[in-house]
Amino acid sequence: MQSAIYTFKANKLRTLLSLVWIVIGVMTTALVTVIGSGVEQKVQDEFKTLNVSTLFIFPDGKDPKLSTNDTKILEESPYVTSVSASIGEYFLVSNSLTTEVETYFTRGVKESYFEHHNVEVDVGDLISDGESTDKIAVIWSKVFEDLFDNDEISDALWETITLESKKYHVIWVLNEVWQNSGPDFDDVIFLPIWTTRRYLIKDAIPAFTVLIDAVENMNATKQDITKRLRKEHKLKENDPDGFRFFDGGEMITTYTELTAMVRFLLLAISVFILIVSGVGIMNVMFAGVAERTKEIWILKSIWATKKDIQSQFMTEAILITLFSGILGLVLAEVIITIAMQLDLPVTLSRSFWWDVMALGFACLTGVFAGWYPAVRASSLDPVDALRS
Repeated sequence: MQSAIYTFKANKLRTLLSLVWIVIGVMTTALVTVIGSGVEQKVQDEFKTLNVSTLFIFPDGKDPKLSTNDTKILEESPYVTSVSASIGEYFLVSNSLTTEVETYFTRGVKESYFEHHNVEVDVGDLISDGESTDKIAVIWSKVFEDLFDNDEISDALWETITLESKKYHVIWVLNEVWQNSGPDFDDVIFLPIWTTRRYLIKDAIPAFTVLIDAVENMNATKQDITKRLRKEHKLKENDPDGFRFFDGGEMITTYTELTAMVRFLLLAISVFILIVSGVGIMNVMFAGVAERTKEIWILKSIWATKKDIQSQFMTEAILITLFSGILGLVLAEVIITIAMQLDLPVTLSRSFWWDVMALGFACLTGVFAGWYPAVRASSLDPVDALRS
């Protein structure tokens, strides 16, 4: 041990180079696995309230054919259990307490819209399913943080926000965060759909959220709805539908496949970096052993055996790789903590075995790089070694 420490001090540059290679390799492996886990967790969080039996119907093309009256047509489908229409557009929004002005996507919805996205509160109905034109609004916590200076969410209740010169009372602030295929769900202001149509968007074309009775009926539901809507709007055979479908299962599958691809890519990058780091470690330690050939035979001249020499080099390799690997993991944890403070998509909930793999790979590489050259050097002919 003391001999190894003395060697490190005597060869500071070589030791530093070895440290750098191992630290970079282990740290990068830890970081890329955390990023992969963070991306996967982000996708899961975004779709945690999405029902795979949900079918979205959006206006499409230059001449979209959807209207609010299509709600009844959709409800007539034998596969449909619930229908919710919504309309939306971006507006400048201010409040009654500060001078802050922000642009938010304002969506007119019914109560069933929240039910379709599993949003629950403990104060009764959010927005009525009737044809109410009450000037009320439901906002998410991000909107509250942007517009209000109050520390308590309850202070914002029944305060007013202004859209297009008209004031709306805030009846609830939602804390859950969810995102759909359109604007961020946590960055939206919700109003009653009839209020939105009367005061803000008079000629808006709606989108629909439909719940079906079973996932296996998704394709049959699309075919049935297409047939009914085309008949309702009197479309000819060659006319485009004027609407498009997107189902919850398709969204989840698409993002799950994308996440798997990202994880695979990060894993490939991680393995590549470890291999490159291993090669770098080997080069540095091979050079170090080659420089110490005379030292090895001086040790042999004072009755040091091959086993003694190999043990010394093994000890050096194990110490430097173990220390460097731990340092790499510590630096990775520091970077992860900083990234979490900046709300970047990383998470500490990664597999412990990834850290073990990275540290173990570095140690094996360092041990091999130190042991194999030492074996070769200790087997050299003394005269040849001294000549070198």
